[in-house]
Amino acid sequence: MVRKLFKHEMIAYLRVWIPMQIILMAVACSVRILQFFESDSTAYSIVNGTSVLLYFLTVIASLGLTLIFGIVRFYKNLFSNEGYLSFTLPVTTTQHIFSKVLSAGIFMIFTYVSVLISALIVSSGELLSGIMQDLGDFWTEGYALAGSNLIFYVIEALLVLCVVTFTQFLLYYTCIALGQLFRKNRVIGAVVVYFIYYVISQAIGTIFVIFVSLAAESQWIARITQYFTSHVFGSIHLFLCGSIVLELLLATLYYFITHTVIRKKLNLE
Repeated sequence: MVRKLFKHEMIAYLRVWIPMQIILMAVACSVRILQFFESDSTAYSIVNGTSVLLYFLTVIASLGLTLIFGIVRFYKNLFSNEGYLSFTLPVTTTQHIFSKVLSAGIFMIFTYVSVLISALIVSSGELLSGIMQDLGDFWTEGYALAGSNLIFYVIEALLVLCVVTFTQFLLYYTCIALGQLFRKNRVIGAVVVYFIYYVISQAIGTIFVIFVSLAAESQWIARITQYFTSHVFGSIHLFLCGSIVLELLLATLYYFITHTVIRKKLNLE
């Protein structure tokens, strides 16, 4: 049943995602084709500028649509009238959350890849050749300096991107779950919860920065700084791996809150 649920999620995403990516690629190709007719005329400048603007708007729409669809689908399937049907299925709460966040995260990553491909299409030619040359030089110099560490940096950075993507969806799901505790205006409640979370996270970040600034001259801060300075390559690994662990901890917290609310406080009335 879980496979059928996940398959159903993927099909629902594909119905929206494929048309959006076709539009994105079509706009990218049109921008590239216009480059073959480059001229100094005012008409060309207007048309080319409009096409580039349209491309950037399409990229934003593609990313935004994938994000919004993942959020809306979670809300409609579990907290609207569709929830009555969803919770009659022989599927646990964990499996519902897992299928939703996995499908949303996968298609967001697919969208990242699609946007990258569209950017390669737009920049193909001399511009792309220059970019690839710069990247090649950067990789050669970086590998000569860091050795095999550079390969692990790339892998760890990609893992950070993936984990952050899934964690962000879990955060939105947590806000939706807590927002439905409001008797009325549950969508507004979810927005309020997210706003409170944002304010608290910013306050914690500010307090942390102030604390580090005030303790900058302390002995333990000096030791940490000295370690990072003398172990640069290891420090980068530590930062990236630490980011992954932190995001996983946050994901666990978001999942626990969402699961608890659905299990004990769900009210579809």
